Amino acid sequence: MSSKFPVVGVVNLGAYKTPEAYVQALESAGFKIGNRARDILKKVKCSKTKVRIRLASATVGQLGLVCGGTTTELYAAILAQGYQLCPSEVAPIARILYKDQPKGQGFWIAMEAISDSNGDLLIFDVGQDHDGLWLDSVNGRPDAFWPHFFPFVFVVPAQVSLSS
Repeated sequence: MSSKFPVVGVVNLGAYKTPEAYVQALESAGFKIGNRARDILKKVKCSKTKVRIRLASATVGQLGLVCGGTTTELYAAILAQGYQLCPSEVAPIARILYKDQPKGQGFWIAMEAISDSNGDLLIFDVGQDHDGLWLDSVNGRPDAFWPHFFPFVFVVPAQVSLSS
């Protein structure tokens, strides 16, 4: 599939075998992890095999929701255009790989929400602010509203298995 939206990166799933390994990698590289992100990071499903995926990015408006939309509407727009939601493992990988993220920039991971220990549904966001580079989380409920200018990352189909 040729991507309508820019391919912003290629990541290899399965690089780390456990959520704890991602936490260690993030902390040892000096990245900050939000408390709620840390909570849902424990539930990230790690790929058993190494799989390379391409990631594309678009704003909510570019995906056709020019006035913004809910998580349900946003994900329907991503899927209707032939893209896929990200495995949750994409978030820590993206944070590890994107070391030169400009200050004030952030993006959200289009993924199935993960419930934290309070039962809140969350998705990951990857950002850089005055405190540094972060892996954090935000409301991922189906009815959460996303303004038209929020950028999301999602998968360009055609995964290719790599040898271990």
